Amino acid sequence: MTFSRSAWMRGRLILIATLIGAIVGSPILSDGSANAIPEPAAPVGFSIETVLGDHGELTLPTAVAFAPDGTIFVAEKSGIIKRFDDPDDSIPQIFADMSTEVYDYGDKGLLGLAVDPMFLDGRPYVYAAYSYDAPPGQVAPYWGDACPAPISGPADGCTTTAKVVRLTVVGMSTMTTPITLIHDQWCQQFATNTIGHVAVGPDGYLYVSSGEGSYEGAVDYGQFATPSLNPCKDPGGTSPPAAQGGALRSQDIATIADAERLDGAVIRVDPDTGIGASSNPFGGAADPNRRRVIAYGLHNPSRFTFRPGTNEVWIADAGRTGHEEINKIASPATPIDNFGWPCYEGDAPQASYQAVGLNLCNSLYASGAAQPPQFSYQHNAPVISGDGCTTSRSEISAIEFYRGGDYPAGFDGAMFAVDKFRKCVWLVRPNLVGFPDWDKRQLFMAHDRDIRDLDVGPSGDLFWVDSAGGRVERLKYSLSNTAPAARIIATPTSGSTPLTVSFDSSGSHDPDIGDRIVAVAWDLDGDGSFDDSTATNPVWSYTNPSPVTVSLRVTDTADANGYDTVTIMPSATPPELWILNPANHTNGDTIIADDLYSIGDSVSFTGIAVDAEDGVVNASNYRWELTKHDCVSEVECGPELLQTFNNLATASFVIPAHDYPSHLELKFVATDSAGFSSSKVVRFGAQPASLTVTSEPTGAEVTVDAATVTTPYSATVIANSRIEVSGAATQDIAGTSHDWVSTSGVGPDGRTVTVSSAGATAHITYSPTIRPVIMPPYRITGADGLTFNFAQGGRTEVAPPVGGGFTTVAAASNPSRNGLWRVGAGGRVKVSGAARFHGTITTAQQVAPVVDIESTGTGDGYWLLLANGNVHAFGDATNFGHPTGPQVRAHAVGLVRTPDSAGYWVASRRGDVYKFGNAARLGSLANTLHGSVLGIAAVPNAQGYWILSDPGIVNAFGAARNFGSRTSGVSTVAIAPTPTGSGYWILGSGGTIFSFGDAFRLGNWRRPQSAVALS
Repeated sequence: MTFSRSAWMRGRLILIATLIGAIVGSPILSDGSANAIPEPAAPVGFSIETVLGDHGELTLPTAVAFAPDGTIFVAEKSGIIKRFDDPDDSIPQIFADMSTEVYDYGDKGLLGLAVDPMFLDGRPYVYAAYSYDAPPGQVAPYWGDACPAPISGPADGCTTTAKVVRLTVVGMSTMTTPITLIHDQWCQQFATNTIGHVAVGPDGYLYVSSGEGSYEGAVDYGQFATPSLNPCKDPGGTSPPAAQGGALRSQDIATIADAERLDGAVIRVDPDTGIGASSNPFGGAADPNRRRVIAYGLHNPSRFTFRPGTNEVWIADAGRTGHEEINKIASPATPIDNFGWPCYEGDAPQASYQAVGLNLCNSLYASGAAQPPQFSYQHNAPVISGDGCTTSRSEISAIEFYRGGDYPAGFDGAMFAVDKFRKCVWLVRPNLVGFPDWDKRQLFMAHDRDIRDLDVGPSGDLFWVDSAGGRVERLKYSLSNTAPAARIIATPTSGSTPLTVSFDSSGSHDPDIGDRIVAVAWDLDGDGSFDDSTATNPVWSYTNPSPVTVSLRVTDTADANGYDTVTIMPSATPPELWILNPANHTNGDTIIADDLYSIGDSVSFTGIAVDAEDGVVNASNYRWELTKHDCVSEVECGPELLQTFNNLATASFVIPAHDYPSHLELKFVATDSAGFSSSKVVRFGAQPASLTVTSEPTGAEVTVDAATVTTPYSATVIANSRIEVSGAATQDIAGTSHDWVSTSGVGPDGRTVTVSSAGATAHITYSPTIRPVIMPPYRITGADGLTFNFAQGGRTEVAPPVGGGFTTVAAASNPSRNGLWRVGAGGRVKVSGAARFHGTITTAQQVAPVVDIESTGTGDGYWLLLANGNVHAFGDATNFGHPTGPQVRAHAVGLVRTPDSAGYWVASRRGDVYKFGNAARLGSLANTLHGSVLGIAAVPNAQGYWILSDPGIVNAFGAARNFGSRTSGVSTVAIAPTPTGSGYWILGSGGTIFSFGDAFRLGNWRRPQSAVALS
């Protein structure tokens, strides 16, 4: 058939709410309320049209795909693919039913769907990616869409693999047996971060993404049993530092000694065979999975897309506790991209995984090979200041580029990104070369949908899948008049005669700005004439026991009409329902289970439905839905369907793990022979329990599941929760380094606390670190150039510089510490001791003040850094480049070399870190900094550095560890490491020294003259 524009126009238009402002030129902002879900809104000229699902024909859709002839395929989470001839088709065909193979539990199910672009040219293929209902090596159905050992804590779960298949369209059906392209090459231990998206790329290859299937509630390196220890057979054991399981499965490509899987990766394969493309980064590898992978180190890349006109892959990678990311694969044939998960999240190391000391992460920190995200946004922080989107919970859930069509010209090449929990859609316009310009990002619209997928339709318009709403919607643009949307609400729709029904048309609306509905007309008796009422809310009584189709017509100022209908069933009543078990009571309109439940409890349920016409409704018409409501407060919750039970009057489930005050609801639905349904929902209250974490001494930083907290700490959890509690091996407490001694109140693994209804306490004991007897000296230099050497045994003055008389801004010692360079803002360099003069800034080069000097590893050269970012090299120092012009977004403040002097980093006042030579990307404070950067210091003989920002906050990157900060008392000016890299000193402006880690305070220099350098 032909995909016609007029067919789309006939689709039923449902504009979500009043349009609230123009998108062209300015962002759309909500009222800024931090806790309110944004009211749905769309920009001027845009409207939202429900094209599929308006008649209940979709159940939990997850993805939509369009064939060139206008046929639409929609995937449902349970494993069913439905085929629609066009948007007016309200009776779809079941194109494929793979529900016996698909594991539909938690986040798992049929999530990926794609149509071959050559669908009309000899390739009538549909591709699907789904969780396979069996552990590795087993056959579906194994779990049966249930989990007898659900996530009652990190020790349980139901391990599955995944599958990618190709289906052939033959008439209105598929081939008898789908062709399996890839199977059993994933191992996903828990019900989150599963296989995700599938798409045919511009190059004709099939691309598939998958999460790593780890436990979200804690640091997971493979130590959790489901139900037997290490069900994925990950190498390295189940203990640090060698462990390679859990979230580390996303780093499988980095470990060539073991059989590789595809978790936490994007793959590119032949769409006919599933074999990795020969042009992939490891296209010639012997391992078939290694051949397939083009990017790894991803957490949950649930959706990806291709930038128009390129082979670039842009990935929406949902985060864990810190950041949501948008990542880019520049080319599938270039050297492979490692995006760093779980060692990195956002642009910096993930502290909870860094603290464990895992070999895979330490190697990645040292190499600096992890690719940073193109853009990331921090949890609990707005994407755009003042955008009004809630920040209590985040998950980037869809991403797509606009490729041309009816939208305004300024939208061509723009990226749309959706966060399903923040309830917002953002727009990122392209720069002059077509890349998304993050500085031009703006809020496109707020919404109240559960958006899981974005796709481009044949006309170029964007479509999304509202999973919880059971619909596919189109984002439409037109400045011409659009017909109003009629909406009927009838109460009740059935009952014994005489049946009095109240009607409400107040939900009708006109999508055009400035337009309105001016007339309402009703056909209440079903005779086809709109002559029964012109009221907004009429009431009608029905005495004839026959179905009546009631129609509503609404008319706008341009004389355009919109229609809606509803069927009234006099003398037909929906069934009446009773939930017999568990015992329950009502509280207002809410049914509540009598008993409070703990994690892991088995709950049996029984229901019965009785219909006035049918009698007892057969159990084959029963449906039960178990939903988890993840709550960040008593009122702000997000639903997640965990499990369904069909055709059963009685069954049972096990209470899975969830956080307090989250809760579970069980919905009972029964349908009578006339097609009328009733439902009741019983809510399960959780048995609260108290978890307390203490330490000796108090004030220690500890990890409690996914959060880093300071002792003493207490929290309310659900009874029988299993919580992971751990502390770093060494940390600074109250300015003094301490070593871990023991943890009490935990299980045999030394980390897991089982919280009974009586509560539980974990206690971590630390003892002061034994410091070395001999500590190296440090030097403090003042603005007048006077320098003192502090060492065990006292303070000595360093020889004054030759030819002084200028204000010192920075100083550097040579490696043997028998010489010193001092430099002024004008670029003059003065030497003392064995330091040699190698040159200074000329008048022509003095375009900005000098801010730092750094010695080479030999001591036979140095670099000078100017405030504008320019770097000048002298002696055996090599100039590897410098950030210039617009690249320097703030005043440069410091330069620090790599251990071999073959590269350096330059830091700016706003927190940017630029790398040159062999310096690796290790992270920066850009976009997250609340103060100004004061200095940067590198870990000796390793890949890592610290950034010091006012008033003395230390941030660690790469192999550097954070030993503490100085946040009050005096202003600070500089930071310097100990030779071991296991500590550092911070210099106050008045000469006061603060020591952290294995650093030892050797003395202070208190003078009116301000201190400027520490070396």
